Amino acid sequence: MQTAVSTRISSGSDDTTIIIWDVADGEVVLGPLVGHTDPVISVAFSRDSLRLASGSDDNTIRIWDVKSENLTFGPYSPCGTRIVSGSLDQSVIVWNAEIVCSVDGRYIASGSWDNTVRIWDATTATVNSESPRPTGFVFSVAISPDGSHIASASEDRSIIVWDAQTGDLVLGPLLGHTDKVTCVAFSPADSHLLSGSPDGAIRIWDAQTGESFSVPLKGCADAVACIAVSPDGSIFCIES
Repeated sequence: MQTAVSTRISSGSDDTTIIIWDVADGEVVLGPLVGHTDPVISVAFSRDSLRLASGSDDNTIRIWDVKSENLTFGPYSPCGTRIVSGSLDQSVIVWNAEIVCSVDGRYIASGSWDNTVRIWDATTATVNSESPRPTGFVFSVAISPDGSHIASASEDRSIIVWDAQTGDLVLGPLLGHTDKVTCVAFSPADSHLLSGSPDGAIRIWDAQTGESFSVPLKGCADAVACIAVSPDGSIFCIES
């Protein structure tokens, strides 16, 4: 996951550690941060880049002070006043925290292994809408920068774009991957979607028409597990 100023990226590893890297030279800036007892599967910076949240197979979420490397408490809600966690037990829990994040905080989107995408009211923790997916686990969801759309990546090799207010289908299914789609991200201008898969390919899609923007980008020997786009849209990074 990249910082808001595009100078650093963070990585979580199967060795249970987290490292922060300099984007320009690839050197280690901070870490390894040690505390998890199982592989780290997700990381996210706060908007001000002062804190980093990590999620692990040890069933915990931890929050780190980026300057001191200290564990402070335990991803972030859009409004910056809450921490949001999703779990394999099908629960979504909202925790209190004072952290700045990227969008306006009106809602939370979750994807589940019960084949659904749910949109939650961030204040009341009630479900505003639910979009059933009959053909596969939902591995990843992404909210567009303007907050109007939610993209979901699924076990059935597809990507679907939903209306964030109503849960109605807007675009898709987008098909092209030859294996399940494990991650999806919007470009900062809402113009493109990026997706990754265990097929080793990264695909770029037109977010308005659903057409493939380019031939799939390949070069990963392993599955593409996570993808993030820099705030200016000029670069993206992956975890595989």
